[in-house]
Amino acid sequence: QIPYFDLNGDGVIDIFDLTMVINHVLGTQTLTDSQKQRLKYNSSGTTDGESIINVIDIISIVNIILP
Repeated sequence: QIPYFDLNGDGVIDIFDLTMVINHVLGTQTLTDSQKQRLKYNSSGTTDGESIINVIDIISIVNIILP
């Protein structure tokens, strides 16, 4: 089971996942449907109900990386 926000599937939510989201928001990288699905959950593991990937997702990953 790959956790939410672990976009590269390495089992760790880190700067690499953050970089992928930033690049997607900037339009320099496209996320797969599977990666987009992992961004639909908030830090409590429940769906956030939003389908747009934006700065909120970036902030969520930063909050996970920097406790």
